[in-house]
Amino acid sequence: MHKGDIFFRNWLARQRMQTLGWIQHLKKTLQVIPVRCTSLLPPQYHSARTVAKTAVTVANGVTESTARAAKVTSLGLRDQHCPSASMSTRAEPGKSGKGQQGRIIYTLEAARDHCWPDNQEGPRRLTCVKDVLPATSEEVQRVHDPAYVQWLAETVREGVPKVVADPEIPEEVTYVTSTSYDDALQAAGSAMRLVDEVAAASTSGSEGHQCPVGFAIVRPPGHHSGVDSASGFCLLNNVAIAARHAQHQHGLRKVLILDFDVHCGNGTVDIFAQDPDVLVIDMHETDVWPHTGRIDQTGEGKGRGATIDIPLPTGSGQWAAEHVFDSVIASAARRFKPDILLVSAGYDAHWRDPLAGLNFQSATYHLLAGKLQSLAQELCGGRLVFVLEGGYSSEGLASSVAETFLGLLGTPPAHALDSSVPEEPKAAVQQLIADLRELHAL
Repeated sequence: MHKGDIFFRNWLARQRMQTLGWIQHLKKTLQVIPVRCTSLLPPQYHSARTVAKTAVTVANGVTESTARAAKVTSLGLRDQHCPSASMSTRAEPGKSGKGQQGRIIYTLEAARDHCWPDNQEGPRRLTCVKDVLPATSEEVQRVHDPAYVQWLAETVREGVPKVVADPEIPEEVTYVTSTSYDDALQAAGSAMRLVDEVAAASTSGSEGHQCPVGFAIVRPPGHHSGVDSASGFCLLNNVAIAARHAQHQHGLRKVLILDFDVHCGNGTVDIFAQDPDVLVIDMHETDVWPHTGRIDQTGEGKGRGATIDIPLPTGSGQWAAEHVFDSVIASAARRFKPDILLVSAGYDAHWRDPLAGLNFQSATYHLLAGKLQSLAQELCGGRLVFVLEGGYSSEGLASSVAETFLGLLGTPPAHALDSSVPEEPKAAVQQLIADLRELHAL
C-alpha cells in the first residue's frame, strides 16, 4: 500500500468521526422532528406505488405506504422563533387537519466515502445517509454521453482515489473514490424520486390539497457536470437528469430550472442550450469560476432565448436577489408557463462562504423559497423540487437551508438581516436588470 493511500485512508477515518457538520446546525435551527408512517398519497394510490420497501414519510395521511423512492422525510417543526408552527396532526387521507404541515419532502444522500483530503467538497456537508433507489444507466444517459458514463464507472471501479478534473487547486479538485459512481447514481436517483412524489401528489390530491415541495439534500453536487465531463466537484448532473425524468416519466414537457448557486451552472446551461422546452435561469456572481454565464449567452439553435444568465455584480445581496427575481425571473417564468420548477440550490452566495463574493444572507433564501413556492403554485400546480448544489461555510449553509425550509413552510425567518453586511451595488444591479429585460423582451 502506498504512503499516499495510507494517508488518505487515515484521513477518511477521521472524516467519518467528524460528520456532525451543518445538518446539526440545521436541526438546531429547525428542531426537526421526522414524521413516520404517514402517507403522501390517498389509499387508492398505494398499491400502484409499492415498488420498493422504502417508507414514504410525509405528513399528509395516516396509512404507512411504500414507494419507488428515496427515503422521504416530512418536516414537522417546533421552533422558538416560530411559535405558530407545530407538528403535523394525523388526519383522514387527502384532508388537512388543524396544524398540519407536510409541505416539504426531502431526501438525504451524504456519499460518506466520496471525499478527498482537505477538499472543500465532501461528506462533512451532510451527516445522514438514507436508502435511495439509484438512477439507472438508461436514465443517466438521457443526459450524459454513454462513453462518459462508462468511463466514470470504470475509473471508480479501479478502487483508487483519483483526481478527474480541476487539478489546479489541490483543495478544490474534482475527484472520485471507490464509491463515487454509486454515490452519484444515488444522488441523481434521489432527485428523480422526489420528482415522482411531487408529480404524483399534484395529480392525486383532493380539492384544496397543497402539493408538497421536494428537497434533495445530496452529494456529490451536479450542476457543473456536462454531457461528457466531470467538473467543479460534480460527476453527474442531478438536476438535468431529474428534468429529463420529469419529461419522460411524467409528461411534464416544459421544465424551468433556476440555479442560484454563486457559480454559473455551466453543465446545466450547456446540456439544455438547444432545448426550447427547458428554460434555464442562472443567477450567479460575475467573473468567477467557471467564467461562463455572460448575459449574452441565451441558448443555441431552437433553444435560443431559453437560457437566461444573470451575472450579479460582486457584493450583491438580498436587495439584488429580490429585485432580480421580481423583474426578471418571475416575468420569464410566467411567459414560459412551466409544468414543473426545479431549483439548483447552491448556498455559496452567502456572505460567509469562502469561495466567492456575493453577500446573500440566510434570510435571503427564506425570501427566495417563498417566492418560488408562490410561483410554482401559480404556474404549475405547486410542482417544485430543490436539489442541493454548493455551499462551503457550514454555518452559512445550515442556516440558509433552514431558512429555505421555513420559507416553504410559511413561517417567519429565524435570522434577521445583518446590518454589518456591506452596501450593495444597487446602480449596477439596476442596470443589469434593465439590460436583461431588454435582451429577453420581458
